[in-house]
Order: sequence, then C-alpha cells, then structure tokens
Amino acid sequence: MKRANSILAMALTCALSFSLLSACGGDTASKPSASPSGGTAPAASAPASSGTQKAEYTLKFGTVVSTTHMAYACMQDFEKRVEEATNGRIDVQLYGDSQLGGEREIIEGMSMGTIEMFYGGSMTLAGFTEAAKFQSLPFLFTGGFDAAHEFFDTYGAPISEKIEADSGVKVIWTENGTFDPLCNKEINVPADFKGLKMRCHEVDVMLEAYEALGAQPTAMAFNEIYTGLQQGTIDGCNTTSLLIDTSKFYEQCKVYNKMNLFYDMGVTGISASWYNGLPEDLQKIVLDEANAFAQQYNDNYAKALEECETRMTSEEGLTIKTYTQDELAPFIEAVQPAYDWFRKNVDEPNLDTYLDALKEINAKYLAS
Repeated sequence: MKRANSILAMALTCALSFSLLSACGGDTASKPSASPSGGTAPAASAPASSGTQKAEYTLKFGTVVSTTHMAYACMQDFEKRVEEATNGRIDVQLYGDSQLGGEREIIEGMSMGTIEMFYGGSMTLAGFTEAAKFQSLPFLFTGGFDAAHEFFDTYGAPISEKIEADSGVKVIWTENGTFDPLCNKEINVPADFKGLKMRCHEVDVMLEAYEALGAQPTAMAFNEIYTGLQQGTIDGCNTTSLLIDTSKFYEQCKVYNKMNLFYDMGVTGISASWYNGLPEDLQKIVLDEANAFAQQYNDNYAKALEECETRMTSEEGLTIKTYTQDELAPFIEAVQPAYDWFRKNVDEPNLDTYLDALKEINAKYLAS
C-alpha cells in the first residue's frame, strides 16, 4: 500500500517491534506519518498480497503530540491492525506533531467529516459541548489515576453520549494525565502564582481557576507553547510529564509543580458521521481497534510516566515538586471562585452528583 511522506518527517524508519516505553525517552525513530497536503510523492511500500483490496475508505488519525510520544506508537499499532483486519479496505494515515492543526481544528474537522480520528484531551471538547466542561474544574480528581478511571467507568457512558450528540465525535475515554504548572520556580503557596503568565487550554473554567490563583492565564494552541516559552510570551504552561519530555519543554522550564491541579481523562475520538457511513463489518473493526488503542495506552501509561520522570530529573535537570494534602489545602480553597463561576455559567445538571461521587472516590484512593 502506498502512503504519503510526512512534510515534517526525515525519512526515519521504525521497526514493527517498536517499544511503547522507549518513546518516553524522546530519541526513538518513528516511521513517517502521512502528509496532510498530499503534495509530496508517496513512498513505495511492500507489494500488497494477492488478497489485499484497494482501499475503499481513508482514516486520517491526527494528534498534536510528537511522533516520539507513547500515543503515537500506539497509533502505529492501530494502523497496522486496522489495515490487516480490513484486508486493505481502510487506509489509515497518521498525522502527529499538530500536522492537522491544533486540537480545536482537528475536532472541527471531525465534526465536518474531513478528519476521521484523533487522540487528545477532552478539555478541548469543552469548546463544543458543555458535557465535557466539568472535567476542567481544578482539583477534581485528587485521588489521581485510579479515582479518574473509577469515575469514568461509572459515569463515562452517558457523558460520552452527550458529547457525541453535541459535537459529532464518538468518545472512547483514554488516559491523558495530570496537567500541572511547569515554570521556573517552585509554587509553594497560592501567592507564588501572582503575575505568572501561564498557558492553558482554551477552556473558560480553566482560565477562571488560574485567575483565582493570581496567575495571568493565556489560552494558546499546543504547537505555540515552545516558542512562547522561548520568547517569554509565557512564563510557564499547564502540561503533563510526557508532554514535557516529548516536546522538550524542559529546555525552557525547570520546575514541574505536580499538584493534580487538573486531571484530563482524554479521548480517542471518532468522527460519528464518517463512522456511521461505514458498512457494519468495518464499523466493528474500527470500534474494536479504537478500544484496543485506548486500552493499550492506558495499560502502559503509568510505567511510561515513571520512566519519563526519572529520565528528566536525572538527565535534563528537571525538578518535580510534589505536595501533601495539607500543603494542597490552601490551593484548593483559593480556586473555589472557579466552582462558583461554573455553577452560574455552565448548564451541568449532574454537577452535584459528580462532586458527591468524587468526594467518596477520591477519599478512598487518598487513604490507600
């Protein structure tokens, strides 16, 4: 099967035995992704077997993360499985490094049916549906990874149905981790945020939270962060450990204040209009393999995160500050105006149900 060369790739090749966890180090070669413009000549691939059919459908799978990010390795596995399972009827094309634009542009493309899949944060979906907005409340998942997954195992299905109805994106919940302040100083008390120009997602409740802490939040697309840090447009950014590593943000900022400020249960998204237009047999393959992609990523996330953080602290001079619950208490109190704002401005009828459930869930994991 022929596929286009990436406009950003440098003819790097990746063995099919690509290690998921080696992606954390940021120095493993990855096979080229497709070119969104289609302007370059396609690279020749191995001759198709006699049973392989000509592609009937194209599946453009985009993400803003680097091709060295663990998610991209999982995307490559997804590509191989889908093309084999469909006997070539679906041509999967991968686009990393924001080649299809920022997350907002990718989601817009999915709503219009010009992009078929993406991996990324559910926070950006808050710009398309209020059903995704509550997740951007600060300190919502103080119990961490396990608390977030238990919550979405219970409440995720109706939330994803509402997101699909509003945005045209089918959602499979996929780990995306804690988004915390990366800058060049330790944040010990809320007053330390005063005046810090912090990049965050284009989500109003997140902007409210940073303002409540005294920071100067700036909404900025992901692919603009590194330059913003380099030029001093921003002092820091709201990000994850894996993104710090694969995007090399540690070259500009040396302190990661890991306080569980925001926890994003990310998504593997499928364009509903495209999916609904597939024959039933291909629908099943795409949905099964999308779920397998999410499971593969979730299963390997914790180990990749640990290895990533160890490498950055030992080799890149990054300081990772952690907090006790007592140390977090004044921060949690400081962001309460963001909750007040949410209640007044967002139509989320289930908010109290979610908060009551999370109080119990978080307590369970904080005690363990």
